[in-house]
Amino acid sequence: MISGRVVQLRRYPVKSLLGERTSAADIGETGVAGDRVLALLDRASGRVASAKQPHRWRDLLTRNGSPAVCRRVRHRGPLRAGGGRRPRYGRPMSTVPSRLSVVTLGARDVAALRSFYRSLGWPELPASDDGWSAFLLGGVLLALYPLPELAAEAAPGVPAPAGGWSGVTLACNVDSRDEVDTAFGAAVAAGATVVAEPTDRSWGGRSGYIADPEGNRWEIAWAGTARFDERGALLSFG
Repeated sequence: MISGRVVQLRRYPVKSLLGERTSAADIGETGVAGDRVLALLDRASGRVASAKQPHRWRDLLTRNGSPAVCRRVRHRGPLRAGGGRRPRYGRPMSTVPSRLSVVTLGARDVAALRSFYRSLGWPELPASDDGWSAFLLGGVLLALYPLPELAAEAAPGVPAPAGGWSGVTLACNVDSRDEVDTAFGAAVAAGATVVAEPTDRSWGGRSGYIADPEGNRWEIAWAGTARFDERGALLSFG
């Protein structure tokens, strides 16, 4: 019999390393429903192998392994996640959380795009390389992933876009009106292309637009109503 308090529940650990945190899960005779029985581990780091970085674990596929021994798991009483909420048995795990976790840019040249964002001084994850790279920006991860591979996942059967603007803009908000021009100039010095010079906007703020080396649009903006925490993550807007 296994007993204890559940601190966190996560799902899909193989694809996204730690996986996505969830507040509730269905419990079956063998434990958490949908949990994985087997996974590839990087012996050096102890991490679950990531499907987005196959070169880090392809050699594991050629090695002889031993079958895992699975035990039946039972529990007494309700299983609770860290917030003390009870799981909903026989119902969907949760509604879609109001959260933006990762923004992934499909890159034609990950190495070149990675070099641009590194030149901005943004903190890059240690596991990054020229096959997949990510930068932690406040509470959101900006990831760079080869466009053909991203298209195969997100738009199977649809030709990858040939280029040009996608119709999506990303924004980096700064702390004051004057900082818009300072940050805008720094981005251009790092290799960004000027799309629209900073100007005062009708909504009361100030912003300008630049494009990264592959044409992704960034708005460098200030809005007096925006509030951020110590990490730079947005707390409120308006």
